[in-house]
Amino acid sequence: MKQAISILKMVKKIALLLVFISCSVCGQQSRLDTFKIYSTALNEDREISIYLPKHFNENINYNVIYSTDGQFINEQYKNKLDHLIDLKKIEPVVIIGVHSNETEIPNSYFEYRNYEYLESMGIGETNTDLSNRFKNHLSFFTAEVPKEIEEKYHLKVKNKYFYGVSNGAGFGFYLACNYPDFFQKYILYSIAGAEYQNLNWELKNYPNLTLAYGDKENKRLIENIKNLSTFLNTKGYNHTIRMYNGGHNRSDWLNQFSEDLKAL
Repeated sequence: MKQAISILKMVKKIALLLVFISCSVCGQQSRLDTFKIYSTALNEDREISIYLPKHFNENINYNVIYSTDGQFINEQYKNKLDHLIDLKKIEPVVIIGVHSNETEIPNSYFEYRNYEYLESMGIGETNTDLSNRFKNHLSFFTAEVPKEIEEKYHLKVKNKYFYGVSNGAGFGFYLACNYPDFFQKYILYSIAGAEYQNLNWELKNYPNLTLAYGDKENKRLIENIKNLSTFLNTKGYNHTIRMYNGGHNRSDWLNQFSEDLKAL
């Protein structure tokens, strides 16, 4: 009987040890959390996706990347980032994906996303929700999201970067023009809707820009991006521009993003 009790105690200890080991391993894995936060500026719930690297530690300073169209930050991104970090190709990084509102506007060809990312969309608009949406989304992206998410996860930010594609990259260029010091670098792919005719940064202080486009994208879009790059050069604003193999799609953007992460 005593031997049976002793064996039972041993089994319990082993079981507890296995639970502890299992919990420890789970805590070391990367995470992709998706949840909603309420935006006072937009007066609606908005989704956020956040990638946390393996062994995430609240006491460590991380590079943090804020991304438009945060619905793109999915399992493919998570797996790619895990792989790059495991191979020590990049430092552990945190990505905060701010979802766009892809709901179609009634009796319109556009989505709310278009009004959130392009200031020109709201000009002359009689619907106050649409005319104010760019301004309200700007407040949501630059003020509400950083405060809530950085507090929620107790993030210690080493450097803060921006990542956007298409109209989301156009929104990023607006931020670069008007808030050049808000992010350390702006990574902008297949940029659409960038307004730059009145751009006038000080030569001693202008943002770090990385532009990229695919060789299979719409010819007009490629021409517009090249014109933007030429304009920046004429003003003396050094920047990086790359052409990748591919088109206007998520998988090609992810492949290019994986390369540009190595330069952070």
